[in-house]
Amino acid sequence: MTEDSGDRILGRTRVSRDYTKALQYYREGLEARQESLDKLGEAGSLDNIGYTYFALKKYQDAVAYCEQSLAIARVTGDKRTQGNALLHLAEIFKEKGDINQAVKLSNQSLELKKIIGDKRREVETLLFLADLQKVTSGNDKVLELLNNAALISDELKMIDLLSKTQFQLSEFYSYLGNYKEAFNHLKLHTSLDKEFHKNAIAQKILNLEVSNKAEAAMKETEAVKLKNEQLTSLNLELETQKGKLVQALAELKATQAQLIQSEKMASLGELTAGIAHEIQNPLNFVNNFSEVNQELLADMKLEMNAGNIPEAIVLAGNIEENERKITQHGKRADGIVKGMLQHSRNDKGEKQLADINAIVEESLNRSFHNQKAKDQTLEVKINTDFEPGIGKTPVIAQDIVRVLVNLFNNAFYAVAEKKRNQPNGYIPDISVATHAGGGSVQIVVRDNGIGIPSRIADKIFQPFFTTKPTGQGTGLGLSLSYDIVKAQGGNIRFQSAEGAYTEFLIELPE
Repeated sequence: MTEDSGDRILGRTRVSRDYTKALQYYREGLEARQESLDKLGEAGSLDNIGYTYFALKKYQDAVAYCEQSLAIARVTGDKRTQGNALLHLAEIFKEKGDINQAVKLSNQSLELKKIIGDKRREVETLLFLADLQKVTSGNDKVLELLNNAALISDELKMIDLLSKTQFQLSEFYSYLGNYKEAFNHLKLHTSLDKEFHKNAIAQKILNLEVSNKAEAAMKETEAVKLKNEQLTSLNLELETQKGKLVQALAELKATQAQLIQSEKMASLGELTAGIAHEIQNPLNFVNNFSEVNQELLADMKLEMNAGNIPEAIVLAGNIEENERKITQHGKRADGIVKGMLQHSRNDKGEKQLADINAIVEESLNRSFHNQKAKDQTLEVKINTDFEPGIGKTPVIAQDIVRVLVNLFNNAFYAVAEKKRNQPNGYIPDISVATHAGGGSVQIVVRDNGIGIPSRIADKIFQPFFTTKPTGQGTGLGLSLSYDIVKAQGGNIRFQSAEGAYTEFLIELPE
């Protein structure tokens, strides 16, 4: 609310106790200014009445009075009152749920505060805008506003506003899941808040000493007592805030653990679907050839009973060929099962020598079969370039499979999305290559899909960050992949161009 005249300050003091009484004083002040043709004062009184109606949650009246104040202030050129009225209107529209209008009015108010050089009100407006922009403009805009507020507050040594800014930054980074940065800003907020209260206490002590030197001794005792009481109160408040933050972090970590477990189960489900699809193919062959052999045996019996030995011999040859195919596909299914059993024996998390080329090929096949099971129309050109003679590499095989399946799943998703958006002339393409040299083995996964926008490139390895629609990703896949590769002494990085390609490079020590 405005603070440019005596009756506004008086009215503001009383409004906290009795809004109706405050309205009475403001109306009396308004009538006096209208009679004296004091347009500047009239605009201020109208704004105060509007803001009091806002406190009473009478939004229609609040808007009407604030708009009258704004109209008069514009005619008189009173930019300070214009800025106040605009910000009050923004607060009203925020409460009404019209966030876009609130943002528009706040920006207008901010420009006026910059013109008149009211830095304190400018910072307060920046903080208010940052809270609104969470809904309308995304994280980058919120961070820009908060950083501007912090810069101005720090330059002008406005400790109370700098403390508020650090607290909002802490809440913002906690919302992003960056708990380390959130905690750093919370510590700054706590330190600044403590400094502000200490300064306030020191100022109160100084005022007490100056006000009555004759009673200096008594005043000093009272000041020390006041200081101790306020410090005790401040410490209690800080401990309460710390406890709430610790509890919030514990709850967030518990939620993170649950989501990570959900991601693991989702990965297991995708892996199981891929394995089932691989096993189903040879089993289908076994079942089909077995049924055909039953029919051929029945026919052979009939031919033998009829004495048609040559025909029976032909049928026997067909049966023999089918038996070979049954054996072939049975061994294929057996190999798949043995491969999975081999992975299950590695569940202690110990590195063992493994064929990287075989792991990459197996992971690619599983991901492809899983994606094909989801979308029968999927058509992708797959190019592989596995360097021969790489040899075996010490890895935790099942973890590397998990990383690769996640990268392949993302690649299939990227090309499928691009195909949906530009179906004519676009050919989905995924390339996979392995190389060895310089003491490491490299795995390269490249797709010509939708790419990764540069504005989010630094966030893709953050927990819970995802560009997929709600329900299609938890935002943990790449974060967990990053942790797995790092835990095995390797490195994972990427390069991308939006709308063109994405390429991931995994390096593992030989």
